[in-house]
Amino acid sequence: MDLVVAAQREAEAIGTLHDGRKPSMRDMFEDVYAETPPHLIRQRQEAGF
Repeated sequence: MDLVVAAQREAEAIGTLHDGRKPSMRDMFEDVYAETPPHLIRQRQEAGF
């Protein structure tokens, strides 16, 4: 159990959904695709990014 608690504390030190560093919507998928698919380009444009 101590290992689980230690892992949780280590992870939460980086941040949670409520606080911590959040990636920008523009950069969120930057390293996911070698070439950005057309549907994601459209979605970005529609969202104003």
